[in-house]
Amino acid sequence: MKKFGFLLLITLLATSLVACQKGKDYPEGKDTVESYQNGRYQILKVTDTVTQSLGLVDLKTSETITFPISSYLKEKSIVLVKGPNEFVIIDIKTNKLKKYSTPNKIPEKYQSIFKKMK
Repeated sequence: MKKFGFLLLITLLATSLVACQKGKDYPEGKDTVESYQNGRYQILKVTDTVTQSLGLVDLKTSETITFPISSYLKEKSIVLVKGPNEFVIIDIKTNKLKKYSTPNKIPEKYQSIFKKMK
C-alpha cells in the first residue's frame, strides 16, 4: 500500500510539473525572470563574476533584442522594455515587436510611461 501511495504521489507531481509548461512553445529556464507570447520573448538574468544584469531575447530567432535592461513593465497586453539607448515595445496580442533608438520616436501614448521607468 505504501508503494502504491508513493507511485501515485510521484505520478501526480510529474503531471503537475508538465502542466505548468503546457501552452508554452518555448520553455522557461532557470534564468528566466519573465516570459511572454508562449515563452517566445523572455527576460533572462545574466550573471558574471561581479554583476547581474537582465536581457531580452527572442527564442524563436535566438536573437538578443536588448542587453542590458534597465527596467521593464507589462501594461495589459503591452510589454515595455528599456535598455541602453534602446526602447522596445512588444504587443503580446499581435506578436509585434518594435525597437526605437530615441525617446522622440516612441509612439506618444507610451512616451510618458517610458519617462517614468528607471
